[in-house]
Amino acid sequence: DNATGLYRTEFDLPDGWGDRRTLLEIGGAESFCSVWINDEPVGHHSDSRLASTYDVTPFLRTGLNELRVAVSRWSASTWLEDQDQWWLPGLFRSVRLISVPQVSLRDVVAIPGWSAHRGDGHLEVTVEVDAGPRPEPGWTVSVDVHDPRGRRVGGLGATEVPVFDRDSPLAELISGMTWEGSRVAANVDVPGAVPWSHELQVLHRVVAILRSPAGDVVDVRTLRTGFRSVEIGDRELRIHGEPVLVVGVNLNSFDPDRGRSVTEEGMRRDLALMKSHHVNAVRCAHAPPEPRLLELCDEFGLYVIDEANIESHARQASLTGGSRWAAQILARVSRMVERDRSHPSVIAWSLGNEAGVGPAHHAAAAWVRRTDPSRPLHYEGQVMFDLHDPADLTDIVCPMYASVED
Repeated sequence: DNATGLYRTEFDLPDGWGDRRTLLEIGGAESFCSVWINDEPVGHHSDSRLASTYDVTPFLRTGLNELRVAVSRWSASTWLEDQDQWWLPGLFRSVRLISVPQVSLRDVVAIPGWSAHRGDGHLEVTVEVDAGPRPEPGWTVSVDVHDPRGRRVGGLGATEVPVFDRDSPLAELISGMTWEGSRVAANVDVPGAVPWSHELQVLHRVVAILRSPAGDVVDVRTLRTGFRSVEIGDRELRIHGEPVLVVGVNLNSFDPDRGRSVTEEGMRRDLALMKSHHVNAVRCAHAPPEPRLLELCDEFGLYVIDEANIESHARQASLTGGSRWAAQILARVSRMVERDRSHPSVIAWSLGNEAGVGPAHHAAAAWVRRTDPSRPLHYEGQVMFDLHDPADLTDIVCPMYASVED
C-alpha cells in the first residue's frame, strides 16, 4: 500500500577530498527519504521540494563507498503536500556529493534593495561560517560586489569572524547572552547602481571569501543578484517606488515527459514562451521550484511569488488548526526564505496554498517579517472565506474564488 523505491550506487572519493568534509545533498524526494552510507544510517527527511543536506564525513572510508536511499510514496508529510497534482514519488532532482574545507562558508546571503530617491543600490549581507566547536581566532571574511562589466563597485573589507569566548566561565556567560554565531553581517552600498526589473535585467556578482588566520584563501562562494525595492503603498504594489502591472501565471515545475524532473532546457523554453507573450511574473504553484529556475527568472526578468510547500487541501481547519504539524509548517516556510532570499526576482513570499489558518501560520509570518522585511507576504488562506478578515497574515488581498460582488 506504500510503494517504496530503493536506490543504490557506489562511488570513490576523488583525490584530495580525504582531509575535507563531504556533504551529501538530495535535491528532491517525494515523500519520505531515508539515507544509508556503507550500511550505516545517516538520516531521513520529508520535505520533498527543498534539498536536504547531510554531513557524511564520518561514514566514508578509503576506496569504494556505497550509498543507499529509500523513498516511500506516502508519509505523515503527505498531509501537508496535498496539492492538486500528479502523485509522482521518488527522486526527481540532483543527488550530489559536495566537498568543503573543515572550516567553510556555510551560507552567504545578499538581500537586495534599492533607494529610489538616492538612486543607490544596497545589499544586506550575511556570511555564516561553519567553524566547528572550537574555532581559533583570526579567521576573516571579505565580500566583493562586481557590476555586469566585472568592475568592483562595492564590498566589505576583511572582517574578523566572531569566536565564542570560552576562556573563563564569566566570559562564556557574557558571550552566550550576546553572541549570534560565527557570522559577519553588514550593509553594503553601491552608489549609482542601475536597478533590476522585468524590463532591464542588470545583475551584479557577489563574491564572499574566507581566509585563514595565516591569510590563505580557504573557501569562496559566489552568487548573482540585482538591486530593486518592493513595497505596498496606497493599495499599490510598487517596484522602485513605481506601480507595476503584474501579468502573471501559476507555474508548476513539471515536464510532460519527465514529470517533476525538469531540465534547464525545458525551464528556459517555458520562460522564453512566457516573456514572448508579455508575461512578467510567475507564482510557484505550489512549492519552491528547482533552484535553477529562480536564477533563470533573475536572468529573464520575471517577478516571482515564492510559495512554501504547504497545502492541506480539503483538511484545512482540522489539520493546521492544531500543533501536530506546526513545526513542519514553520520549517518549510523558513527554509524556503533562507534558500531564496538573495534573488531579486523574488518579490513576495507565500505561506502556502489552501492550508487553512492556524497558529503555525502566525508563527511563520512573524518569522518571515523579522528575517526579511524587504518583501510583502501573500497568503490566500486568511481571506478565502472572509475578505474582510483582519489580514495580519497577508499584505495582499488575494482571493482565488471571489464572487463578482466581492
